[in-house]
Amino acid sequence: MIMNPFSGLMTGAGIIMAGKQIIDFDANLTRLGIQGGVTGKNLLKMRDDIVATAIDTGQTREDMLAGIDAIVERTGDLKFGESIKREMGIASTATGATAADMGALSSSLNQQMKIDPSEMMSAYNLLTEQGKAGKFTLKNIAAQGERLFSSSSRLGMRGLDDLRKFGALMQVAMRGVGSSEQATTAIERILSNIIAKQNEIKKLGFDVFSNRELQQFKSIDEIIKGVIISAKGNEKILGNIFGEEGIRGVTALASSYRETGGFDIYDKLVNADAGRAGEMMKDFATYSETAKYKLTVLAEVGKKFADVALSKPIAEMSLSIDALLKDPQRLKDMELTFKNIGDIVTTIGKGLMLSAKGYAEIVGLLDKGATEYGERKTVDVQWNTIPKDKQKELRSRFKLGSIAGKQNYYAAKEQAVNTYRTENNIKLSVSIDPAGHVRSTSDSLNTNLTTTVNNGKHSARQ
Repeated sequence: MIMNPFSGLMTGAGIIMAGKQIIDFDANLTRLGIQGGVTGKNLLKMRDDIVATAIDTGQTREDMLAGIDAIVERTGDLKFGESIKREMGIASTATGATAADMGALSSSLNQQMKIDPSEMMSAYNLLTEQGKAGKFTLKNIAAQGERLFSSSSRLGMRGLDDLRKFGALMQVAMRGVGSSEQATTAIERILSNIIAKQNEIKKLGFDVFSNRELQQFKSIDEIIKGVIISAKGNEKILGNIFGEEGIRGVTALASSYRETGGFDIYDKLVNADAGRAGEMMKDFATYSETAKYKLTVLAEVGKKFADVALSKPIAEMSLSIDALLKDPQRLKDMELTFKNIGDIVTTIGKGLMLSAKGYAEIVGLLDKGATEYGERKTVDVQWNTIPKDKQKELRSRFKLGSIAGKQNYYAAKEQAVNTYRTENNIKLSVSIDPAGHVRSTSDSLNTNLTTTVNNGKHSARQ
């Protein structure tokens, strides 16, 4: 039986399903590691930690990596992403937000609101409970997070206390519009106009600054309430301050002030998480009882086992492709009808990434080419064990010098070798290992021959 260096590719379509996910995950992890300066054993440890966290929180490893990648993309801080991956996983599972959106939101909370990693779960819990009391859920806040928090730092918002007040404003804004995207737009206009219309606001009798000389703004709740009180709840005046889109974000507050003289709906939202510090974990525990959660965890555990089961075939596949790409002569010998290396990579990618059918096509081509390559090298090795005078006789007898076409030539040469072996009672077995070494054993001559194929040349030692 001929063993060729492409045996690792012939593992069946099953490797496509699990193997592609593992290969893609490792490739994306490596890119992230390069960006964050993590390689070698540290990268392997990070990989194990991500997989363990995915299983622990009901996320996929790919989603967990996407969450960390979203943080690194925005902050360049891989350690930050790693330090809060469990919190992101829990929040994502409990609320339905994607891990990537949670990564983007966490970046904004850290960069714009200066929320420390140790405070991140408290921030998630706060926004979640405010979302339950209002209509702007954490899932939607995460999706809109970059827009929501891009202007907050300009007003000097910092820490959990300011997040509490800003989060309440988000919920109030949601009451006056039809979607989270419209609420986000209203918030953007409110914040930008507080800065742009500060002089108009001052003419109403309210100063948005606690220290105008240092340009230090008052807290967002003070500003919103102060402007509404100064305008006596008049929506026309407020519209001139906050703009056509911004006014929609404070309509509910203005109406409440006109009716009650206070801001109860806002104040209740500010303290929506009072006595509910552990609600996020309770929500997570509730969701963890669902069939979907359990199936996700089961699939991740299965992939963890596949990591081990597929490590060898994937390594063999890598070796096979590497050997193929590095040896142009081998490509020629195999008679693969590709125009260039790029065509080979593209077609292999088709097989690995698009469909089992495409995979089967590539495997068929590689198997056919590899078999032809192996058979010809085998014939050459066997031919070289024949004494020179006998070679000359066989060459003449089978007219090897006058046969046109490589396929016909090797067919005749193989017939000559087989005839010689039969007539001389010689048994010869040949195999080709993954490194391209041909090994042959001649039983009747009690001889062990190792022949190395280098650029089509043979060197044998006895």
